[in-house]
Amino acid sequence: MSGPTGVSVVVICRDEARYIDGCLTAIGRAAAARTVPVEVLVVDGASADDTVHRAGTWSRRTGAPVPVRVVRCHRPGYGHQRNAGVAAARYPWVAFLSADVRVGPDWLTEVAAAVEQPVDLVLGRFDLVTPPGRRPWLATLVPTLYPTCDDGVVARCSTVHLVARRAALPPGPFDEDLAACEDKELAYRLRRSGRFRGATTLGHRPAHLAREGVGAFLTKVAAEARALGQLDRRTRGAFPDCFGWRRRAFRTAGVTAIAAVAVAARPRSRFVPVLAATAVLATGGRHATGWRRRDPDRPVLPQAALHAAAMLTISAGYLTGRFAPRTARRSANRRRAGGTDAPREGLLDTGADLRGEPRGDPAAPVPRPAGGDPAGAGVRAA
Repeated sequence: MSGPTGVSVVVICRDEARYIDGCLTAIGRAAAARTVPVEVLVVDGASADDTVHRAGTWSRRTGAPVPVRVVRCHRPGYGHQRNAGVAAARYPWVAFLSADVRVGPDWLTEVAAAVEQPVDLVLGRFDLVTPPGRRPWLATLVPTLYPTCDDGVVARCSTVHLVARRAALPPGPFDEDLAACEDKELAYRLRRSGRFRGATTLGHRPAHLAREGVGAFLTKVAAEARALGQLDRRTRGAFPDCFGWRRRAFRTAGVTAIAAVAVAARPRSRFVPVLAATAVLATGGRHATGWRRRDPDRPVLPQAALHAAAMLTISAGYLTGRFAPRTARRSANRRRAGGTDAPREGLLDTGADLRGEPRGDPAAPVPRPAGGDPAGAGVRAA
């Protein structure tokens, strides 16, 4: 690699004691080739379990030569924690991974080649893998909900697997007022900045563990849809229609309004409410583009039921974000970071910003743990 080198890997987590060892072990194997200098920053969002301890002692327990620093945030939040990770990063490239992502041994080799190109973003893809003991419903459902949209860079910019040039990121790069889709908002701003040098895509596809239950997944997509609705309102419709959710949400609203009029006009007819509900489910709950990507080897009825439930949840979330009264103020992620270190614990404490919330401090020294157990000791597979 020519010029400054190095990748800071930011892994945000909260209550990920079951998964953090597996994530760090996979990164360690990828770093074994030493194709590029690497550090790992585990940014914890006030975990109540053993996540901080396991991450802070991982190098000592496994004997892996990969430096791991733990950045503690006093409150969770995707944008907040990733901003703290960027602020603490030492290298010119920042890679973002989720704690339930397992990269392969050749991951850093491909990253090192990708960052040689004159780009600001390296978009990563991934394969949903169902953990043992779980049904594969999520890996089946996701392709029907997330088809490629018109703006591939914004839609595919996901901090589940993403690499960014640190110098290209604005101060406080991730919008902390968004509960989700802060990565897509960042890509949108970068593309409109006039200084964006483009994006490339990694061929490497790490495994992303499909571990959520139905309720947790519906909560997640509702937050994503609400954030996209907020961005649609904020940009007055200029934000890309990621995955076609905006069109689907407005169509659902239209069908629901017509159904409500029909019920109001014939309230005593037993058939009108049934027909109205059927119209909403059939039209509002169907994503035509995504549905064509369904798994033909899976039973149709369970797929259709999950797909309809998710699309109606997405539509409600999008419309809520688009039209609900605005209460949050956009400014938290634009403030400079400050903080204090906690050297006795070997952790980086994120301190507090002007709003009294924690932020990252890149200057705080963090001692590396010395010694180590035999390789693999104490590692618990996810």
